Amino acid sequence: MGTARFASINALLGVELSRRDDLESLVYTLIYFLRGLPWQGIRGDSKKKHAEVLQMKVSTSSQVLCDGLPTEFETFLNYVHALEFSQKPNYQYLRDLMRGAVRKESKDQNDISVISQFIAGVGVDTDSSKTDETDGPVMAWRGR
Repeated sequence: MGTARFASINALLGVELSRRDDLESLVYTLIYFLRGLPWQGIRGDSKKKHAEVLQMKVSTSSQVLCDGLPTEFETFLNYVHALEFSQKPNYQYLRDLMRGAVRKESKDQNDISVISQFIAGVGVDTDSSKTDETDGPVMAWRGR
């Protein structure tokens, strides 16, 4: 399953996973990088931690989770949650959503370049001495 912080709800439930679950994990990861996740500070043994993270994910609406982020994040998460197990996601639609968020929220071309470099891993702090699981996100969204 990987880290409970980024795992899909289905992964935490022990349900067979599909592409929708990969995308759900991706959006959790993006939100984490941009501003953190409400469940990232949960501590405890693995079983207890997974149960608490699952409860928070189920009880936190996409609207609340994505509050303060571009609306495309909420749209992305709602789209992914609506996918059926065997349904092929419309990857182009999802890419366009994220590109639109960057364009809409960037005040100039330089901002787009900085965000693109961040996504590509250029200039990201890779200090391996940071071992605290609750370290905050590495970048804050510069929303308007």
